[in-house]
Amino acid sequence: MKLLKILENIQFGRPSQVLVVESDGLMLRAAVINREGNKLVTHQHAMSSLLDPGLALAEVIQHLRANGWSGNQAVLLTPAAMSSLIELPINPKKPKPLAQMQALIRWEAEPLLMQQQNQWSIGYLMVKQGLMTAEQVNHIRGIQQANKPAGMGIGAQQRSNFQRFGELALEHGYVDKERLNGFVQCQSWLRSDEEDIECGWQPQAAVKDAPGIYNWLISCAYKSVINRWVDAFKSHGITLSKVFPLTGASNGLLKTNHQEQLLLEAGPGIVTTTALSKGRINQFQAHHSAALETYNACLEAFHAASTDSIEEIWLSSHGESDHSLYQSLAEVFNKPVHFLGGTDPVTGVTPGMLGAASLVTGLSDETILVPVQVGGPKPPLIQRQEIQLAGVAAILLLVILGAEITMHLQQNRLAEQKTVLDERAKTLDEAVKRITAINDQIEARKNLLKEQQTSQQRMEARMTFFGEELPERNMLLQVVLGTLQNALNDHIVINSIDEMGKRLPMMAANQPVQSEVIELDNFNIDAWSLSESAAQEFIQALKDAAATWNFVVRDVQILERSGPLSLDGYAVALSLVRVKPRPMQLSQSESAR
Repeated sequence: MKLLKILENIQFGRPSQVLVVESDGLMLRAAVINREGNKLVTHQHAMSSLLDPGLALAEVIQHLRANGWSGNQAVLLTPAAMSSLIELPINPKKPKPLAQMQALIRWEAEPLLMQQQNQWSIGYLMVKQGLMTAEQVNHIRGIQQANKPAGMGIGAQQRSNFQRFGELALEHGYVDKERLNGFVQCQSWLRSDEEDIECGWQPQAAVKDAPGIYNWLISCAYKSVINRWVDAFKSHGITLSKVFPLTGASNGLLKTNHQEQLLLEAGPGIVTTTALSKGRINQFQAHHSAALETYNACLEAFHAASTDSIEEIWLSSHGESDHSLYQSLAEVFNKPVHFLGGTDPVTGVTPGMLGAASLVTGLSDETILVPVQVGGPKPPLIQRQEIQLAGVAAILLLVILGAEITMHLQQNRLAEQKTVLDERAKTLDEAVKRITAINDQIEARKNLLKEQQTSQQRMEARMTFFGEELPERNMLLQVVLGTLQNALNDHIVINSIDEMGKRLPMMAANQPVQSEVIELDNFNIDAWSLSESAAQEFIQALKDAAATWNFVVRDVQILERSGPLSLDGYAVALSLVRVKPRPMQLSQSESAR
């Protein structure tokens, strides 16, 4: 219920500007009223005294259009609509379905509306216009009653039997033909022969001392009258949305409180009294008194109301002497009296027009002012199409907002996770860089160590070479040279000594390879001898000398070949090999032992 109340307070499609038209049956006023903040401002206004409301409406709209107004929304105040306070056994918190509520309200409103409609006679309108007095009206009605035929009549009496009030008033010179036609036209906009009624309603407080009974403020008008006004506005491109009673609409200007309040609204020929308790209406009466002065009509209406508990009185008036009326009544009432407002002398805007504009633009409380909705009352708030569309739109917006919030939260969470991952990645990158730098340092140290080891190995090899191998080599060479020197004779010439590996034999070797020794060094010797015997002697002497130093002579080759100075002789080729005995290897049987 609280949600529905909140929705009711939301101004769905409330216009900020509205054309307010008031027709009292004899004059038509119009004003373009704007809501500016919490104030109502009249921008344009027009009036027409034509009796035909259709012609009067066309005249004021033409004037407003000529002054630049281009709006298309309007509301109407007319005496053809009426308000009343009825009692129903319906709890506002548990209202009946719309169709059932309409039937109940129409049942209550129909006799009230019919009673009011009977007041809009030609005589009543002529009294309001000031063309006749109440006594003169009663005189014409007396003639009508006297002329009713008791049986069959002839002549003038027969003709007068069926004369209407207007015809008799025309014959007696109270009105001319043109003015009478105007009154007839005016009456047709106030009365209807149909029975269809449009209603509006608002719940009020519970009735005292009547459990289960509640006050309901209703407004009603004949549907045919409303449709006639709708068509008139539509012909000028304007949509009529609401119809208000002529009096009672100034309730929209009243600021309700928790005090007992009474609002007197004096209109043309009618005075309404609205009593409120804690912001809810508990009394509402309309007093039609075209023959009484406004002051006397207000006093009569005040005394007809129950005013014992009233704490403050408010007054609004449609007349031109509003302040004088207020001062006169303030002297009579023994209670605080406040002036709510009167007809603006410049614009002609009445308090009722301002009250209607206040309701339409959303400034006033809808509870204490009920218009007749054109097209019938709206269904419950939750069933209205605009509310449903607004609800769907709100749900979609909430879904979109939820999705946006979720996406935003996810993006923030992802951003936070990305930040954490970036920090970790940065930490890992820094760690990898540090590890890479350490690895580079280790590799550099390894390379340096390898270089140092290589350098050390080179140094050791060099030291070994110079300290061990070179002296041994030198000694070996000395042994080889000494051996050769001891084996040489005068007939032998040494051509070359090399250490290029084993010599390939020019022919099959005579001596088998000794497998019991290990070859350590090999020197290939090329020589030349003058004779074969000298060569054989050289070889034998070399073997004998070499044996002392563990050298053996092998691969001996002696070939006849020219020598130095083209002398005939023999080429001698041999290998001088240093050996050492091969270590003894045990057989499998001996090793098994």
